[in-house]
Amino acid sequence: ATVEELRPEIVKLCITVVSRIGRNRYIDNEIRSTVKEISRLGGRTLGEGVEHAYQAEALKKYGAVYAQGNYYGMPRQAGDMFSP
Repeated sequence: ATVEELRPEIVKLCITVVSRIGRNRYIDNEIRSTVKEISRLGGRTLGEGVEHAYQAEALKKYGAVYAQGNYYGMPRQAGDMFSP
């Protein structure tokens, strides 16, 4: 309901949600439905805390546009990432 009312451009699925991917079909279906609804409302989904390939693949399959987490690389200080 919050997404429907506020219509954010990006909605982040927290690490707690992402960590539950693959535990059972009910959870996976709920995540899939949530991503689909966000997309229907014009938003894009970001999966936070991706630690395994199967989580990355599931988010991609479900339609999430963005993902972040240790699977893609360990956190770095901003100064190491951007030139002065």
